[in-house]
Amino acid sequence: AIRDIEPYLGKRVRVTMWLKGQGVTHGSGPHIRVFGANFRKLTDEGQKGVRPLRGTQDWKKYEAIADVPQDAQVIYPGLTMNGGGTIWMDEVKVEVVP
Repeated sequence: AIRDIEPYLGKRVRVTMWLKGQGVTHGSGPHIRVFGANFRKLTDEGQKGVRPLRGTQDWKKYEAIADVPQDAQVIYPGLTMNGGGTIWMDEVKVEVVP
């Protein structure tokens, strides 16, 4: 969780990561979830149901992008794994989109 989010407020944020999958049965991949007061979800990257990693894939760079509202309090970048299989993750980076 990113709790010191002052640099991200009011900006578009991207999480990138290199992923490799083996036998991934359902769409999986990076996510960004942004929460406000009382852990109320404000927004996410909009990839639910269409996450890009399925099957067996060699290393590939994936990304997820979300807008961070001014009233946000925490950002949760991460990986959503749906179904079975194995995913390896490397070089995770969170940055403001220029």
